[in-house]
Amino acid sequence: MKRCLPIITLLLLSGYFLPAQQIENAGFEFWEDAGTVWDEPVDWSSIKTSDAGEIINSAAPAVWEKSTDHHTGEFSVELTNLAVLDIVAAGTLTNGRVHADFDPELGYVFTDTLNPQWNTPCAVRPDSLTGWYKFYPQGSDFGSIQALLHIGYGQLPEFVDSSNWIGYARFDMQPGATVNSWTRFSVPFLYYDSRTPQYLLFVMTSGNGTTPVANGYALYDDIALVGGESAIADNDHPEFLIYADDNRLVLKNLQAEFMSKAIATLLTMNGQVVWKGEVRSNEVLLNSGKKLNGLFIFSLNSGMEILTRKLFIR
Repeated sequence: MKRCLPIITLLLLSGYFLPAQQIENAGFEFWEDAGTVWDEPVDWSSIKTSDAGEIINSAAPAVWEKSTDHHTGEFSVELTNLAVLDIVAAGTLTNGRVHADFDPELGYVFTDTLNPQWNTPCAVRPDSLTGWYKFYPQGSDFGSIQALLHIGYGQLPEFVDSSNWIGYARFDMQPGATVNSWTRFSVPFLYYDSRTPQYLLFVMTSGNGTTPVANGYALYDDIALVGGESAIADNDHPEFLIYADDNRLVLKNLQAEFMSKAIATLLTMNGQVVWKGEVRSNEVLLNSGKKLNGLFIFSLNSGMEILTRKLFIR
């Protein structure tokens, strides 16, 4: 059974509890015989084990495999876009279940609340989704990983009704950009309301939705949900600093790759976007249209890496 396991760490100096989360088999170390071409990672599933039945599942290509190129441990998962006749199937993996169709536009992944094999109970509200990846695209294609916290039934993408959505995080790779070394990503969850979630649904791909380019591939390892102060401060650039001066943000020790059309987003602690714009220098004018006051999340996306910080504005 898939589940999201809360871990409680007592911070003696600060006097409060910091919730963190652990996802089962997030490092893709454990694999099992699912009756497919080769093993699937435990607690994850593919288009070969979809709900579409034997005909489609047999015809579907095996778009995943176990890789010994890893960030930690012994294995990672490799996803590859493969062409079958006139259709290119994106490398896709989910902790829910795939709904497959001969028309890719009709495909999606979903949480089956009636079968523990295809759902991940999760009743926490993490700050961020993190993980490690490599990427080898064809053309201007890009892969992504999405995480949805929801109640009741949930699916990605949501075609009709998103009223069950509580929180959502998404990381998109830079289109057409090869990433040869293991690179960390960290993206904040955007929360739509204050409800407690029931389930967590992941989908990760090596190509862009229903229009992937054949033979591009991506590797993923060490996927994690993190919460509390560490979720925002924990990244690979501890020297990066940010402070607010009225409607101006001042960025210090910002590396060069973040100074050329990086996208900055300012969010409330509930995930509401209050400002978004390009960063061209170490000073950013918010121009939000109203006076901002309180605690916010500042996210800076270079296309290759994302920096996040908590920011107090008064």
